[in-house]
Amino acid sequence: MKKRFYSLYKIFLINSFSNKIALMFNIIFPVIYFAISNAAVLTNNYTVSKNQLISGSAYYFSYIALTTILNSVILAMIEYRDYGYYKIIYMVSNSKYLVLISQFLSQWTFLIVELFLFNLITTLFFRSFAYLGYLLVTTTIAAIVLVLPLTMGLYFLLTVKLKLQTYSIVNTLIVFGSFMLVTVETKNNLLNLLLLCTPIKYLMTGYEVIMQFLFYKVNLNALINLLIVIVFYVLLGIIFIAKQNISTIFEK
Repeated sequence: MKKRFYSLYKIFLINSFSNKIALMFNIIFPVIYFAISNAAVLTNNYTVSKNQLISGSAYYFSYIALTTILNSVILAMIEYRDYGYYKIIYMVSNSKYLVLISQFLSQWTFLIVELFLFNLITTLFFRSFAYLGYLLVTTTIAAIVLVLPLTMGLYFLLTVKLKLQTYSIVNTLIVFGSFMLVTVETKNNLLNLLLLCTPIKYLMTGYEVIMQFLFYKVNLNALINLLIVIVFYVLLGIIFIAKQNISTIFEK
């Protein structure tokens, strides 16, 4: 079992790093947006505190994490399935769960590398290299705690009957729709909880809770709501992983 897992993990990991377009898109786009958004700081030599740097990175962490999940985990599994590779890998490993776990962990490794590169670039831009360690600890803990539940929640896309080309459009709509809803706040607690289920708001709120845990006092209400959403994502994932088919959903 361990040998099969390592072999699958290695295959998926090599495939991830061979996809230069995904790596560059997930890094270059946030860096360009970061530079434009912080042009005044970068050109006027303003000093940035540790807390400002870490808090400001929540937006970019959320984008990198979500696009990696959608494109490198969900869309990749759909491509493997629809091109018949998933069935071949399953026949070799004899375990659907082993395939999912090894594929997820390879992409999680890929995500950690992306976050490291982005954090390194931002600290160099701000000339705040001394804060790199704090930034890496915060983003790594956030990646460990938040990414797996969200990935499980988004596994429902593996059971949706759509053509492969359509998933790229769906992924784009999820990303932009999530960013549009991130600033929405209401006086209704139930509605706020439902809004927290949107990926970007979930990732940013979770990032802020982790930052509070490390450097401040945690907002108990935000923590409870976050835990509720995490449990919801996990339960959703368990349901849809069990329903997932190793063959294309269009196969008769």
